[in-house]
Amino acid sequence: MTLLEAMNLEYSLSKRWLMTSLTLTSVLYVCLIATALVSGPWAKWIAFTAFIDQALITGARLRSGTHYSLGESVRRPAMLENGLGARLSPIQVAKIAAKHGVTFPGDPITSKNYYDSTAEAGPERLLEITQQSAFWTGELAERMASLLKGGLAVVFIVLMIAVLAALQTGITGTRGETLAKIGMATISVWCTGELFVLFRRYDLLARSIQRVLVDSELAMSRSWIGCESAVILGEYNCSLASAPVIPDFIYKLNRTRLNLAWAARNAQGTSRQEEH
Repeated sequence: MTLLEAMNLEYSLSKRWLMTSLTLTSVLYVCLIATALVSGPWAKWIAFTAFIDQALITGARLRSGTHYSLGESVRRPAMLENGLGARLSPIQVAKIAAKHGVTFPGDPITSKNYYDSTAEAGPERLLEITQQSAFWTGELAERMASLLKGGLAVVFIVLMIAVLAALQTGITGTRGETLAKIGMATISVWCTGELFVLFRRYDLLARSIQRVLVDSELAMSRSWIGCESAVILGEYNCSLASAPVIPDFIYKLNRTRLNLAWAARNAQGTSRQEEH
Protein backbone atom coordinates (compact mmCIF):
# COMPACT_ATOMS: atom_id res chain seq x y z
CA MET A 1 0.00 0.00 0.00
CA THR A 2 1.39 3.40 -0.99
CA LEU A 3 0.99 6.58 1.00
CA LEU A 4 -1.65 7.85 -1.41
CA GLU A 5 -3.56 4.57 -1.23
CA ALA A 6 -3.61 4.83 2.56
CA MET A 7 -4.67 8.48 2.34
CA ASN A 8 -7.48 7.76 -0.12
CA LEU A 9 -8.67 4.85 2.02
CA GLU A 10 -9.09 7.09 5.05
CA TYR A 11 -10.69 9.87 3.02
CA SER A 12 -13.15 7.35 1.57
CA LEU A 13 -14.14 6.17 5.04
CA SER A 14 -14.50 9.78 6.18
CA LYS A 15 -16.83 10.52 3.25
CA ARG A 16 -18.97 7.49 4.08
CA TRP A 17 -19.38 8.59 7.68
CA LEU A 18 -20.17 12.14 6.53
CA MET A 19 -22.98 10.85 4.28
CA THR A 20 -24.14 8.62 7.15
CA SER A 21 -24.41 11.64 9.43
CA LEU A 22 -26.44 13.53 6.81
CA THR A 23 -28.74 10.52 6.36
CA LEU A 24 -29.22 10.26 10.12
CA THR A 25 -29.93 14.01 10.22
CA SER A 26 -32.72 13.48 7.68
CA VAL A 27 -34.10 10.71 9.91
CA LEU A 28 -33.97 13.10 12.88
CA TYR A 29 -35.93 15.69 10.91
CA VAL A 30 -38.59 13.11 10.05
CA CYS A 31 -38.82 12.11 13.71
CA LEU A 32 -39.28 15.73 14.80
CA ILE A 33 -42.01 16.23 12.21
CA ALA A 34 -43.68 13.01 13.33
CA THR A 35 -43.71 14.12 16.98
CA ALA A 36 -45.58 17.25 15.89
CA LEU A 37 -48.18 15.24 13.98
CA VAL A 38 -48.58 12.14 16.14
CA SER A 39 -50.07 12.02 19.60
CA GLY A 40 -50.44 9.24 22.12
CA PRO A 41 -48.01 6.47 23.09
CA TRP A 42 -46.31 6.52 19.68
CA ALA A 43 -45.12 10.08 20.25
CA LYS A 44 -42.92 8.95 23.16
CA TRP A 45 -41.29 6.21 21.09
CA ILE A 46 -40.68 8.61 18.22
CA ALA A 47 -39.09 11.10 20.61
CA PHE A 48 -36.90 8.32 22.00
CA THR A 49 -35.87 7.37 18.46
CA ALA A 50 -34.94 11.00 17.80
CA PHE A 51 -32.77 10.97 20.94
CA ILE A 52 -30.95 7.81 19.84
CA ASP A 53 -30.58 9.24 16.35
CA GLN A 54 -28.89 12.37 17.71
CA ALA A 55 -26.37 10.19 19.54
CA LEU A 56 -25.68 8.27 16.31
CA ILE A 57 -25.24 11.54 14.41
CA THR A 58 -22.60 12.65 16.92
CA GLY A 59 -20.84 9.30 16.59
CA ALA A 60 -20.88 9.50 12.78
CA ARG A 61 -19.40 13.01 12.88
CA LEU A 62 -16.64 11.85 15.20
CA ARG A 63 -15.82 8.85 13.00
CA SER A 64 -15.74 11.06 9.91
CA GLY A 65 -13.39 13.47 11.65
CA THR A 66 -11.15 10.65 12.88
CA HIS A 67 -10.72 9.11 9.43
CA TYR A 68 -10.17 12.54 7.92
CA SER A 69 -7.42 13.25 10.45
CA LEU A 70 -5.80 9.93 9.61
CA GLY A 71 -5.94 10.77 5.91
CA GLU A 72 -4.36 14.14 6.63
CA SER A 73 -1.60 12.50 8.69
CA VAL A 74 -0.64 10.54 5.55
CA ARG A 75 -1.12 13.38 3.05
CA ARG A 76 1.48 15.60 4.69
CA PRO A 77 4.39 13.13 4.50
CA ALA A 78 3.21 12.08 1.03
CA MET A 79 3.53 15.66 -0.25
CA LEU A 80 6.93 16.09 1.38
CA GLU A 81 8.09 12.80 -0.07
CA ASN A 82 6.85 13.67 -3.54
CA GLY A 83 7.94 17.30 -3.43
CA LEU A 84 11.32 17.09 -1.74
CA GLY A 85 12.18 13.48 -2.47
CA ALA A 86 12.62 12.85 1.25
CA ARG A 87 12.38 9.20 2.22
CA LEU A 88 10.28 8.40 5.24
CA SER A 89 12.12 7.32 8.33
CA PRO A 90 11.46 3.85 9.83
CA ILE A 91 9.65 5.51 12.73
CA GLN A 92 7.30 7.36 10.35
CA VAL A 93 6.57 4.12 8.51
CA ALA A 94 5.83 2.38 11.81
CA LYS A 95 3.52 5.19 12.96
CA ILE A 96 1.56 5.20 9.69
CA ALA A 97 1.29 1.41 9.77
CA ALA A 98 0.05 1.55 13.38
CA LYS A 99 -2.59 4.19 12.61
CA HIS A 100 -3.92 2.47 9.50
CA GLY A 101 -3.59 -1.12 10.62
CA VAL A 102 -1.59 -2.14 7.57
CA THR A 103 1.85 -3.57 7.00
CA PHE A 104 3.80 -1.80 4.30
CA PRO A 105 6.03 -3.89 2.04
CA GLY A 106 9.79 -3.58 2.19
CA ASP A 107 9.83 -1.51 -1.02
CA PRO A 108 9.94 2.30 -0.81
CA ILE A 109 6.55 3.86 -0.05
CA THR A 110 6.16 6.04 -3.11
CA SER A 111 3.37 8.43 -4.07
CA LYS A 112 3.49 7.45 -7.77
CA ASN A 113 2.46 9.96 -10.43
CA TYR A 114 -0.19 11.85 -8.49
CA TYR A 115 0.95 15.36 -9.42
CA ASP A 116 1.74 16.81 -12.84
CA SER A 117 4.78 18.83 -11.81
CA THR A 118 7.84 18.13 -13.98
CA ALA A 119 10.31 19.87 -11.66
CA GLU A 120 13.01 17.92 -9.89
CA ALA A 121 12.55 17.12 -6.22
CA GLY A 122 13.12 20.27 -4.21
CA PRO A 123 11.46 23.51 -3.07
CA GLU A 124 10.13 24.33 -6.56
CA ARG A 125 8.40 20.98 -6.96
CA LEU A 126 6.99 21.17 -3.43
CA LEU A 127 5.55 24.59 -4.22
CA GLU A 128 4.06 23.38 -7.51
CA ILE A 129 2.33 20.34 -6.01
CA THR A 130 1.06 22.45 -3.11
CA GLN A 131 -0.38 24.93 -5.59
CA GLN A 132 -2.04 22.15 -7.57
CA SER A 133 -3.54 20.61 -4.43
CA ALA A 134 -4.73 24.00 -3.18
CA PHE A 135 -6.33 24.82 -6.54
CA TRP A 136 -8.40 21.64 -6.52
CA THR A 137 -9.29 21.88 -2.84
CA GLY A 138 -10.38 25.51 -3.11
CA GLU A 139 -12.50 25.01 -6.23
CA LEU A 140 -14.24 21.89 -4.88
CA ALA A 141 -14.85 23.51 -1.49
CA GLU A 142 -16.34 26.57 -3.18
CA ARG A 143 -18.68 24.42 -5.27
CA MET A 144 -19.73 22.41 -2.23
CA ALA A 145 -20.42 25.61 -0.31
CA SER A 146 -22.50 26.96 -3.22
CA LEU A 147 -24.52 23.74 -3.34
CA LEU A 148 -25.27 23.87 0.37
CA LYS A 149 -26.06 27.58 0.17
CA GLY A 150 -28.60 26.86 -2.57
CA GLY A 151 -30.12 24.08 -0.50
CA LEU A 152 -30.43 26.36 2.52
CA ALA A 153 -32.04 29.04 0.37
CA VAL A 154 -34.61 26.56 -0.98
CA VAL A 155 -35.46 25.29 2.51
CA PHE A 156 -35.80 28.82 3.86
CA ILE A 157 -37.99 29.98 0.94
CA VAL A 158 -40.28 26.96 1.25
CA LEU A 159 -40.55 27.57 4.99
CA MET A 160 -41.44 31.24 4.48
CA ILE A 161 -44.05 30.38 1.85
CA ALA A 162 -45.60 27.85 4.23
CA VAL A 163 -45.70 30.44 7.04
CA LEU A 164 -47.28 33.09 4.81
CA ALA A 165 -49.83 30.60 3.50
CA ALA A 166 -50.73 29.64 7.06
CA LEU A 167 -51.17 33.30 8.03
CA GLN A 168 -53.30 34.03 4.97
CA THR A 169 -55.66 31.14 5.67
CA GLY A 170 -55.98 32.15 9.30
CA ILE A 171 -54.95 28.82 10.79
CA THR A 172 -55.17 28.94 14.56
CA GLY A 173 -55.42 26.59 17.49
CA THR A 174 -54.02 23.08 17.28
CA ARG A 175 -53.18 23.20 13.56
CA GLY A 176 -51.33 26.46 14.01
CA GLU A 177 -49.33 25.00 16.88
CA THR A 178 -48.48 21.95 14.75
CA LEU A 179 -47.25 24.12 11.89
CA ALA A 180 -45.18 26.16 14.34
CA LYS A 181 -43.50 22.98 15.60
CA ILE A 182 -42.75 21.85 12.06
CA GLY A 183 -41.30 25.27 11.25
CA MET A 184 -39.08 25.26 14.33
CA ALA A 185 -37.91 21.72 13.54
CA THR A 186 -37.01 22.80 10.01
CA ILE A 187 -35.07 25.82 11.24
CA SER A 188 -33.22 23.92 13.97
CA VAL A 189 -32.26 20.91 11.79
CA TRP A 190 -31.47 22.59 8.47
CA CYS A 191 -31.31 26.39 8.58
CA THR A 192 -29.19 26.56 11.75
CA GLY A 193 -28.16 22.91 12.01
CA GLU A 194 -26.15 20.42 9.98
CA LEU A 195 -26.46 22.04 6.55
CA PHE A 196 -25.61 25.51 7.82
CA VAL A 197 -22.59 24.27 9.79
CA LEU A 198 -21.24 22.40 6.75
CA PHE A 199 -21.85 25.40 4.52
CA ARG A 200 -19.83 27.65 6.84
CA ARG A 201 -16.97 25.18 7.07
CA TYR A 202 -16.70 24.69 3.31
CA ASP A 203 -17.01 28.43 2.73
CA LEU A 204 -14.23 29.17 5.23
CA LEU A 205 -12.07 26.49 3.62
CA ALA A 206 -12.53 28.03 0.16
CA ARG A 207 -11.66 31.49 1.49
CA SER A 208 -8.59 30.24 3.33
CA ILE A 209 -7.33 28.39 0.26
CA GLN A 210 -7.48 31.62 -1.76
CA ARG A 211 -4.80 33.06 0.53
CA VAL A 212 -2.64 30.00 -0.09
CA LEU A 213 -3.00 30.41 -3.86
CA VAL A 214 -2.14 34.10 -3.70
CA ASP A 215 0.99 33.37 -1.67
CA SER A 216 1.99 30.55 -4.01
CA GLU A 217 1.56 32.78 -7.07
CA LEU A 218 3.79 35.40 -5.44
CA ALA A 219 6.44 32.80 -4.65
CA MET A 220 6.28 31.36 -8.18
CA SER A 221 6.93 34.81 -9.65
CA ARG A 222 10.32 35.01 -7.96
CA SER A 223 13.50 33.91 -9.68
CA TRP A 224 14.52 31.68 -6.79
CA ILE A 225 12.31 29.54 -4.56
CA GLY A 226 13.53 28.61 -1.11
CA CYS A 227 12.02 27.90 2.27
CA GLU A 228 8.82 29.78 1.39
CA SER A 229 7.59 26.58 -0.27
CA ALA A 230 7.56 24.90 3.14
CA VAL A 231 5.79 27.91 4.66
CA ILE A 232 3.07 27.78 2.00
CA LEU A 233 2.67 24.03 2.53
CA GLY A 234 2.19 24.86 6.21
CA GLU A 235 -0.51 27.40 5.31
CA TYR A 236 -2.25 24.76 3.22
CA ASN A 237 -2.06 22.28 6.09
CA CYS A 238 -3.55 24.85 8.48
CA SER A 239 -6.43 25.51 6.06
CA LEU A 240 -7.28 21.81 6.08
CA ALA A 241 -6.86 21.37 9.84
CA SER A 242 -10.54 21.73 10.74
CA ALA A 243 -12.11 21.33 7.30
CA PRO A 244 -14.65 18.62 6.45
CA VAL A 245 -13.96 16.06 3.76
CA ILE A 246 -15.38 16.87 0.30
CA PRO A 247 -17.84 14.23 -1.02
CA ASP A 248 -16.96 12.24 -4.13
CA PHE A 249 -19.94 13.41 -6.15
CA ILE A 250 -18.65 17.01 -6.09
CA TYR A 251 -15.33 15.84 -7.47
CA LYS A 252 -16.96 13.72 -10.19
CA LEU A 253 -19.30 16.53 -11.26
CA ASN A 254 -16.45 19.03 -11.65
CA ARG A 255 -13.52 16.80 -12.60
CA THR A 256 -13.58 17.42 -16.35
CA ARG A 257 -13.98 21.19 -16.04
CA LEU A 258 -11.28 21.54 -13.42
CA ASN A 259 -8.89 19.32 -15.36
CA LEU A 260 -9.30 21.61 -18.36
CA ALA A 261 -8.93 24.70 -16.19
CA TRP A 262 -5.73 23.41 -14.60
CA ALA A 263 -4.32 22.36 -17.97
CA ALA A 264 -4.99 25.86 -19.35
CA ARG A 265 -3.30 27.38 -16.32
CA ASN A 266 -0.21 25.25 -16.82
CA ALA A 267 -0.12 26.04 -20.53
CA GLN A 268 -0.17 29.75 -19.81
CA GLY A 269 2.62 29.34 -17.29
CA THR A 270 4.68 27.42 -19.86
CA SER A 271 4.22 30.22 -22.40
CA ARG A 272 5.50 32.80 -19.93
CA GLN A 273 8.56 30.69 -19.22
CA GLU A 274 9.30 30.34 -22.95
CA GLU A 275 9.04 34.11 -23.42
CA HIS A 276 11.60 34.68 -20.70
